Parts: sequence; C-alpha cells; structure tokens
Amino acid sequence: MYGSLILVAHEKIKPEKWAQVAAALTERELVVPLLFTKKGVGDFKGARDDTLNMRVPGVLPAHSYGWRNDRAQEMIVDAYKERKVAVTFGGDAYSATELTDEQYEFDFDNWSETLLPAQAKAVARKLEYEAVDKLVGANYSVEVGAKPENLVNDIVEARRALNLMGAPKTGRTLLVGSDWDTYLQTMDEVNHANMAGDVAAQSAFQDALIGKIKGFNIVVSDELPSDEAYALTDSAFVFLNAAPHVPDSVVGGTAVSERGIAMRWLKDYETLRSRERSVMNTWYGINQVKDPAVYWDKTNTTEVVSESEYNLRAVKLKLGGTDAYFTKASNTGDAAKVKKALGLEKRSAATTYKAPSTAGH
Repeated sequence: MYGSLILVAHEKIKPEKWAQVAAALTERELVVPLLFTKKGVGDFKGARDDTLNMRVPGVLPAHSYGWRNDRAQEMIVDAYKERKVAVTFGGDAYSATELTDEQYEFDFDNWSETLLPAQAKAVARKLEYEAVDKLVGANYSVEVGAKPENLVNDIVEARRALNLMGAPKTGRTLLVGSDWDTYLQTMDEVNHANMAGDVAAQSAFQDALIGKIKGFNIVVSDELPSDEAYALTDSAFVFLNAAPHVPDSVVGGTAVSERGIAMRWLKDYETLRSRERSVMNTWYGINQVKDPAVYWDKTNTTEVVSESEYNLRAVKLKLGGTDAYFTKASNTGDAAKVKKALGLEKRSAATTYKAPSTAGH
C-alpha cells in the first residue's frame, strides 16, 4: 500500500536577499577602502557630470582686538568660504559569469556558496587595487624616511607631523606593507591585543588589524609596496560608492547597500543559448582630501590661513627613504611659509636615530 503523495511548497528566495549577501561578502574582503570616508548613493543624487562635491567646513582666522582701544579701527572681517572636494565616479567594478543548464544541474551547489562569493571577491579585489593605487599615487606634504632600527621614532615623527598639521587625532591608522609588518610583529612597543573582540565578524579587515602603536591602529595590506607605510586619518581620502539602477526588464535583479557597500546583482536566462547569467557590479570613485594650513604668524601676531591647499591628513613613511617636509613639486604657493610656521622644516631631534655607543669594545 502506497502512502499519499505529499506536495511541498518551495519558497523562492528573493533577489534582494542574495544581493544583500553579495554586498556583505564584498565588504568582508576589503581592507584599504574601509579606512577612507565613505559616501553613498544618497550623496550622489543630483550631482552633475558624474561628480560629487563633498562639502568641507571653511576655515577662518582668529584676530585680536585691542583691549580698551579707542575704536578708531574696525574689526577685520573675513569672508567665510566652504570648500569642496570633488570626487568623480570614474569606475565600474564588475564580475560577470554564466551557467549552462548542464552546469546548473550537475556542477552547481547554490548561489550563496559558489558563484556569489566568487563574484563578490572579484569585485572587492578591484576596489582594493583602486584604493591602493590612489593612496600610493597621492601627493604627501610630509614624507618620513624610516630605518628598521628606528621604526618607533619614525612613527612618532609621523605622529608629530600630523599633530602640527592639525589632523584629527581620532580615527588614525598606520597602514603598512609586508616588510613593515615583519618588523612590527617582533616589537615590544606594539600592543597585539585583540581589539576587535571575540564577537566581531570575520573579515579581511579584522585579519589585517594587527595591533596599536603610538595612537595608531596598525593595519597591514599586502597590496602596498612592501617598504611603505602610511599614517593617516579616516578623512584623508573619500571613497564614493553606489549601486547602478536595476532595469525594469530584469526580473531577477536588485540593488542593496550593506554596511556602506552598495552593489547591484542582475540574474537572467538566455533562452537561445540555454544558460543563466549573473552580473554583479558597483560604481566607485576615490579622491584625496586637501586642506589649507592654519598657523600663527608670530611677526604680525595674527592667525593665517594658507592660500594653497595641502595634504594635511596623511604622512608617508618609506624604509630607506629620506625625510621631506613640504618640498615636493606639487606643494607650490606658500609652502615655504607654511612649513616654517608649522615647525616642519626638519625632523625633530627627539626622533633622530642614534647609533649605540661602541666605546669600550
């Protein structure tokens, strides 16, 4: 005797659920872009020429009005001007693949364990490469030449430069290449405690976070030149990211944002070739943030806002390199005045390496 046939209703998983998984998977593979200030599609709406002009607060100088003066002179009135950092959507990172009917039936497991992770990792690698290229290719007002035997002092020198340039003291990171990582791993000054906690989600960024030193979170990136490191604040660069719209003609498509990473996933079936196609992509743009320098003019006893803008939120460190303070060709205009006023004409004597004495040997 045969039992009754039981029909099981299969619940179809909506595309937005899969896309959300894809966005989360992409975020877990990122390191360098997560160190930048992120701007999403909401900031992009209404922008012209593919460009987002990010508003940066203006800077005003302070003045002194003579105590009990005769009021013959008016106060100095300065014009307030907000600045804009233009970030252009210049890239479309994507991954496209397909499955034949035969592959779907015999080789394919499911979207969340096979294709989506592979596609998400591919898109994440592209974003990572682009972020590193922008970081390495940027102009730096201060560069510190580093020595393996003097790394702590060199890091302190980078900290001193950031402080004098007025960089934010919160959200500071020391992003290092593989050679730096090797040296830092053996240093007693590095706090290797697990800062993320046991409940933190596993991600490439958490794995790259190796400790703290002198107020910096240390993050390693194997994509950086091995002999380079960057002391930067989270506002030194802007990472613009948005998901393109989903065409009405694509039923299996959606766009989502997961923890700041926006993705679009399109899935359709190519009838004449009997295969299913999957495309994942995201728009992105990355730019450096520059600021005018603010300093005290001792001669004229007044505060000055520099005419030119400089990279004041990041310092480059290079093993075997040489110190450079506002001397690059890109630092034009009033660079000489700025570096003198900020006290950044040369390295601090306190951070200069001194070889151990050989007396008595």
